[in-house]
Amino acid sequence: MSRLPITGQDQDKWGDILNDYLKVAHNDDGTLKDSLIMKVFNIKEYGAAGDGTTDDRAAIQAAIDGAEAAGGGIVFVPHGKFAVDPGVGLHLKNKTYLMGAGRSSVLIVPNGANTTGNMVKVESKTDVIVAHLMLDGNRSQQSSGTNYGLFVSGSDNCRVTNVWTNNFTGVGNHVYDCDGVTISDCIATNNFYHGFECEQARGCVWKGNRGYGNDRHGIFVSPGEIGGSGSKGNSIIGNSFDANGQYGIAIGVAAAPGSESLASGNIIAHNSVRNNAHYGISLYHQDGTIMVGNAIEGNGYFGVYAYKSRDNQIVDNQFHNNSQAANNAYDEIMLEGSADGRASQNNLIAGNMIRIDGAVKARYAIGEATNSDGPNVITNNIIPNSGITGTVQVRHPGTLLSSPAGVQQVRGGQAIPGQNAGIDNAFNILRLYSNLANAEVQVVSTTGGIKFWSNGTERFMVNADGMIVANTDRFRIATAKTPVSASAAGDTGQIAWDANYMYVCVSPNTWKRTPLASW
Repeated sequence: MSRLPITGQDQDKWGDILNDYLKVAHNDDGTLKDSLIMKVFNIKEYGAAGDGTTDDRAAIQAAIDGAEAAGGGIVFVPHGKFAVDPGVGLHLKNKTYLMGAGRSSVLIVPNGANTTGNMVKVESKTDVIVAHLMLDGNRSQQSSGTNYGLFVSGSDNCRVTNVWTNNFTGVGNHVYDCDGVTISDCIATNNFYHGFECEQARGCVWKGNRGYGNDRHGIFVSPGEIGGSGSKGNSIIGNSFDANGQYGIAIGVAAAPGSESLASGNIIAHNSVRNNAHYGISLYHQDGTIMVGNAIEGNGYFGVYAYKSRDNQIVDNQFHNNSQAANNAYDEIMLEGSADGRASQNNLIAGNMIRIDGAVKARYAIGEATNSDGPNVITNNIIPNSGITGTVQVRHPGTLLSSPAGVQQVRGGQAIPGQNAGIDNAFNILRLYSNLANAEVQVVSTTGGIKFWSNGTERFMVNADGMIVANTDRFRIATAKTPVSASAAGDTGQIAWDANYMYVCVSPNTWKRTPLASW
């Protein structure tokens, strides 16, 4: 194995060792070996005009084919507008890098093409990169046809980065039946369907993209065909989906009957989902989704709508002023589905900040649609202001709500084995407890009194001056044991009652009895 010479060693052998090391990557004349050079194939050298009207598809395809024949290379799109009819489209090959010089490098659908197809296709390939250029569907100049900008199908380990995909009569970027494809730092806007689509894909990543102003969704994740692999293990991270005609993020919407359950286990994290006309995020028949750290604000309908979805985690997100399409009509988070025979259940709604203010407000912060939608766990959410109708609408009898009002819910609402302090509401008992040595359990009010209720009625309170005030003309502190004689065991200051007398221990083991009738 070749190596570099070692200082202080290899006397009289430096030249041979260094030559052997250099020959790994160099020819005898000192030039780099071809296998280490990525050749550049400039599409203009293959006859592309770049004037926006001449059909440059064949010239660009010739450059792509030349890169394939050379074992791979960069197909370079310089500044200009290069017309490509998507009816045939461009077919990228293995180890092909389609690269522009930024958004001034434009592939555009010709005026009046009126065809159906894909402008750039990556079908059954590996190690393909598309970067630093614009795909323009020229939608306003088409009267028919459905054209997609970029279509990646049956391909693995491909990357798309810094691509602007705009104005198509179909979807901007469509990934279908792929593994390990990454779409990053791209922009998709003003497409007739969605900015981005993930269909029957596995382990693919959408990161740092923006999908806005599309007629339907910012991104649509579809499970694919019946009997297929579904869309699983995909990550949608750090994107912005805003001002789309329907949903910001749509997972499983309008899936083919029988394929709905095939999409599961996806991650939706740290996205900005704002001002979309319908839902912020929709989960349709989705299981095992992790939704964390998203900002969901100003959407027309629900902030998050989970329909027939189970075992999902909606945690540590920020919601603000959704339901903008109609006052008191939609919830910040809604769980629904039992009417169709599959309840939304076993979902965790925790740690979310939900703010409701302004002129148009949500109905509830969190809602279950029916008494069959559950059980779910709703805990540790911060909800400073309730919706118009209420704060949390819990309908399933088994749903765990860590605070009855749901305004400031407390982590650890259910007893945790091994804990020695906390809140325990297991077995229909709410208990503040601590078994730490010399510990105190405190109920604190810094501005007013503390009221104690039981069985739906206020019984007594400790007012702001520290006085115990009964809610009836007489209240009693009942004990399981009352002194049977004046010398019964007792500590000074101890008080006990029975049906007829109050007993006060005036000194150790000395009791004074007072008839209650004398009060």
